Amino acid sequence: MMQRQIFLFFRRHKFFFILLVFIPALFLFKKLDMDFAELQYCPICYGNDFCPPILNGSVKLTRFSSWSFIQLFNSKNVFFATYGQKKVVLKKLGHNFEIRNARENICTTVFKKEKGCNVRESLKVLLNEYYGDVVETFPSLGLRSADIFQCPSQRLVKAILENYVNQLTDLDERSITGMLNFIAVSLVNQEPLLLQMFPASKGWPFPEYYGSCGLLSAVSDEGIPLLRFVNKPWHFRAELVLQILHLADRMSNTDGWSLYATDMTIDNLSVDPNGKVKFIDLENIIVVDRYELTNRRPAKWLRLAESVYDECDSNCLSFSTEDLCSHLNADHNFYAVCRSLLSSYAYRGAGPHGLLHGIPKEVEAKWKLKHWLRECQKPSIKRGRLKAKSQLITALEEIHRAP
Repeated sequence: MMQRQIFLFFRRHKFFFILLVFIPALFLFKKLDMDFAELQYCPICYGNDFCPPILNGSVKLTRFSSWSFIQLFNSKNVFFATYGQKKVVLKKLGHNFEIRNARENICTTVFKKEKGCNVRESLKVLLNEYYGDVVETFPSLGLRSADIFQCPSQRLVKAILENYVNQLTDLDERSITGMLNFIAVSLVNQEPLLLQMFPASKGWPFPEYYGSCGLLSAVSDEGIPLLRFVNKPWHFRAELVLQILHLADRMSNTDGWSLYATDMTIDNLSVDPNGKVKFIDLENIIVVDRYELTNRRPAKWLRLAESVYDECDSNCLSFSTEDLCSHLNADHNFYAVCRSLLSSYAYRGAGPHGLLHGIPKEVEAKWKLKHWLRECQKPSIKRGRLKAKSQLITALEEIHRAP
């Protein structure tokens, strides 16, 4: 009789007992190990230079990133961690299906083999066709779809490859592995390539790149998302906008390069603990080699490439890759800032001036910011956007200096 009662009790409350067993499992802490980094896919992975701190326990998951059940819903594959005293972000650089497609398509995309291949041997064969010269081999790798390689530049290709191989000709086995890491990154997400080419240590407003382990890329945690600041006092927001305009200026022309952000959304910017604005998602950036352009001198290359305002119901940012690649100067980054951050397209519920909403009357009376914001978005005259950005920078600098 007692056994039957116990049986009936469990039967009636079986859902409760299932939850009792299942829920604690959801909150188990995930461990950083070879499986988490998916090292089994190497050499079709991002590299192994950051594996020691990940595998020896120096890097520890924090916040919700360490909970098993959170990872079921973490479609962006972004995890927060600590590395000693540093806060870091671990990225798989894409959705699971994007990474899987890159692995599955590497033989057809790069080595033109339909039914799979030995990637290491296939790369050696391809290199031999070009006498072991990595730079000469590059055009045959099928990697031109990445934004970073849209504009021709042998100087850029050589500089990036040097981060992955010990030598550019007659590659040893270690460099063959590095070359396969480079191919894997190029097929999934160009961000590590850009972070190494344009490092934070040289003043670029990007996260610091620590390295990669398997299918994990490690970068510095650059603080709080910009979206969290949209309701801060106006003068505080104005200082952030001034930084963003300077950021756009630097990216447009520094050290012989122009970097054009084709996805300048509020989600791709953050504010670090020192109040500095950083661009944290570099997947969609077109790189122009200004020296290469000076040598090639395509038709009308000295004319300013002016972005055309496009009216739409969402944050659509129109651009011409051909124009950006063939002109020494372009106003694209300022168009991106003014349209995507300083207009009603900035974020859900944004007002006409986005991050600069609520301009004080005395500020507007003196500086006419609303006029220059409109001109920056949709210029009424030739080169009007450059004039508008200069006026905005001048005004915001004066406002920032004012007591």
